[in-house]
Amino acid sequence: MLDTLDALMAKGIDCGIVSGSDLVKVTEQVGAPLIPRCRYTFSENGLLALKEGVEFARQSFKDKLGEANLKKLINFSLRHIAKLDIPVKRGTFLEYRNGMMNISPVGRNCSKEERNEFEDYDKTANVRKDFIEALKKEMADVPLTYSVGG
Repeated sequence: MLDTLDALMAKGIDCGIVSGSDLVKVTEQVGAPLIPRCRYTFSENGLLALKEGVEFARQSFKDKLGEANLKKLINFSLRHIAKLDIPVKRGTFLEYRNGMMNISPVGRNCSKEERNEFEDYDKTANVRKDFIEALKKEMADVPLTYSVGG
């Protein structure tokens, strides 16, 4: 891959890296020397932009939302999860990322088996769907988009 990129760049073709991962993970995946060699690197779905390894743009969920709305989202979500009576709960219910808030009623620390069991349970219990509806109501004055993940 490096040889292919070098050949393209030698011909004057700008090459870049685009990833949903953060820059630490991207660097782990492609190797630190590649980042400054590529014309552009966009990590976190474009929230962090580098040109030849130097940052030139950055955006964040917190900056767009504001600290007060972020705290409102976090506090409501934690209270909502605390009231849920679901088969298992396994820690790390909220994961703040630069581009989003990952909210997991079952917890991100659950095993693959527990995650699968929760998904089956949720097909009839509608925990995530109902949670989104509650968030839409609570956060109606804040322009957010919601989706159910895997």
